[in-house]
This record gives sequence, structure tokens and C-alpha cells, in this order.
Amino acid sequence: MDTNKILFVNSKPQLELDIEKYGIAGIANCYKDHDTYLRLNGGMEQHHENVDFLKRNFISENQLITREDFDKLTPEEISQWEALGSLGGDNHFIYVAHFAGDVPVIGINSKPDYSKGNLLYFKPHDLDEIFKKMKKGDYSLKEWTKAEAEINGKPIDNAVAEYAIGELNFSQMTKYKISYRGNEARQSGSGILVVTPAGTRPKSWYYNYLHEMYNRMRKQQQVDDYTPIIPEILKSHENALRFLVMVPAGDYEIIGGEKKGEILPGEELKIISTSDSRGVIIPDSDDSRESNIIDTPPGSEIKIRPSNDKLKVVKCF
Repeated sequence: MDTNKILFVNSKPQLELDIEKYGIAGIANCYKDHDTYLRLNGGMEQHHENVDFLKRNFISENQLITREDFDKLTPEEISQWEALGSLGGDNHFIYVAHFAGDVPVIGINSKPDYSKGNLLYFKPHDLDEIFKKMKKGDYSLKEWTKAEAEINGKPIDNAVAEYAIGELNFSQMTKYKISYRGNEARQSGSGILVVTPAGTRPKSWYYNYLHEMYNRMRKQQQVDDYTPIIPEILKSHENALRFLVMVPAGDYEIIGGEKKGEILPGEELKIISTSDSRGVIIPDSDDSRESNIIDTPPGSEIKIRPSNDKLKVVKCF
């Protein structure tokens, strides 16, 4: 691989985004917990230090792009690069990977002392060794499972991590008919998550929801002390999806029936919207772009299944 043909997409740390949104004066109201502020500030400083290190030593000016400018690239422009480098955390990696198409993605944790980076294979100071191995062809492309969906027979963007289905305002109740393995049920709740293996990672929406639910069930003695409270984490190459119906607070029957399950190759989850508000499906839960929020008016039929299209992720031996 020609390392001069790798485009690195730079993220903005959370604290930096909040400063832009609320101003320095408003940050005090956002982070009354001083420890949280210190952690985010440390992460922001380490991110910028590491990006500067990469610019000084490995990345030319035309190889580094902001997220805002990356948003403007067409699929054809992205495909001209031999790989995409993600400089940030897990969420930024998912954002970059969502647009990668067939271009391999390199996940680099830009603030490893402050973020675990469950999906990221590399740290900034690994890049010297990474480049040496890439030039020699001493690397592999791991194929990660993605999800695909269609609405009324029309395909929408594949998801790297998850599809979020519900109301645009997820605090509102959504209604639908769900079909799974020959069973049908009319249900209502806060929405449905359909996740890939990447979407089951620790700290993901799916993982946190199940973890909290198991903890509450144990406190209410709905499960015994021997029931694991750690949600299952799928390996990235496993060709399966998981779905989860998020029910109103206090209703924990989500463990049974059609409310939680897996979708294997050859299977699909079918959802017919009966929403009386603005029902939507959002690939990779990215509602920062209006074009990524897809309306599902009443009667919309959504079908979701594992995709044959895989995400290619660079991993060095």
C-alpha cells in the first residue's frame, strides 16, 4: 500500500465541540463535575498533541482533512484513496467507516490515555511501524459485518454499527408491527436498535442499555444472582446482527419473545411503522446530518438483514 495515498480524517474532541457550542463561559454549566471536565480536557490536549506529532512525522498537509471537509467529499473522491485513517475514538471511527465503501479503514485512537477505543487497533505512535509494514504488504484486511436495510423495497445506507428505529424525538413512544422468524406482534416502546458486532462493543448504546436493564432486574430480584449482567459482545467478523426493543421504563419483559434476538444470514427483521408522529430510521445513529434521517411514515415496511458487503479494516501482523 502506498502510504502517501492514505487520507486521515481528524475528529474534534467533545470538549472542543462544547466550547464552540456554548462558549467558554457556558462550559462551567455543562461540566459542574470537575473530574469530568479534567478528563475531557486531558483527552482534548492529548488528541491535539498526537495529531501534531503525526503531522510533523508522517502525514503531509494534503493527507489530513477535517470532518467538515470530509462530509463534502463524494463517494468517487473517497474511492481515489487507498485507505482512510480515523483519528479519534470509536464514534469517529464509525462515522468514517460509514462512508468508506470498499476503501480500507485504519482506526487510530488519538487519546489512548483517556479513551479505550474498543474498535481501534492502533495508537498514534504505532504509525511508524504501521507504515513500514504497509509498504512491505505485511498487513491484513479484516472483514467486519455490516447491516443492510430497505424501506418499501428501496435500499438505504448500510450500517457499520447500528440502525436506530423510532421517533425522531426518541423520548416519544413509537408504534409498529414486528415480524421475526414467523412470529408477528404489535408493539410500542422507545424504539428498536438493530446492531452489528461493532454495535455490541462496551459503552455502545446497545451494550449500555442491556447492562443497565440487567442491573435493574437484579435489584428488583427478577433474575437470580447467577444471571450474567454483562451483555454479549460479538466478534467483529461474526456474520450476525442483534436487535433490541427498547421498552418504556419499568417494563423488563424485553428479555423474552420477539423483543430481543439475533438475525442470522438468510434471515431478516421486518418492521411496519404504525407511528402517529415522525417515525424515522437512522443509520449508525448519526442524526447530525438531515440527509441521514430517513422518514418512515405509517405503513412503511422496513427490512433489515446482515449484509454481504463487508467493512475492510486494516490490521498489521
